[in-house]
Amino acid sequence: MERAIRIFRAGMLLASLTAAGCLSHHRSAVADVDPRGWNDAAEVTFANADTLAPCDLWLVVRYDAAFAGEPVELEVTTVAPDSLRLTERFTLRLPVSRGPAPLLRDTAVLYRRRAVLRRTGEYRMTIRPDEPVRGIEAVGIAIEKSI
Repeated sequence: MERAIRIFRAGMLLASLTAAGCLSHHRSAVADVDPRGWNDAAEVTFANADTLAPCDLWLVVRYDAAFAGEPVELEVTTVAPDSLRLTERFTLRLPVSRGPAPLLRDTAVLYRRRAVLRRTGEYRMTIRPDEPVRGIEAVGIAIEKSI
């Protein structure tokens, strides 16, 4: 009987550790863009409730073999819930997709480390390239709690 209780407790511990690993503090928002020539601003929105914890912001990009692999100059504008606006330049560098053209590649590039989103509510982020880019199909933002 004692052995069965130990096995049960070990199983419960393992299950709780697995469940805790699934409860990640991760949010993302992605917008589709024109893969034949992305040149318009892509806008994503995300809600924020935590105004104290630092988080890492990642630019998420889905692209295919039509992407040439050159650095992409971006203008990233973030609008906070209180209408405070921040616009900044960012150079996106992606590895070239070596697979067949129909195969897509997803990647995330660190944009901001240990950022604190100080307002609760909905944030809007627009991402726009300086010149048209072929092969990029979607862009967005992923937010993870900093460790």
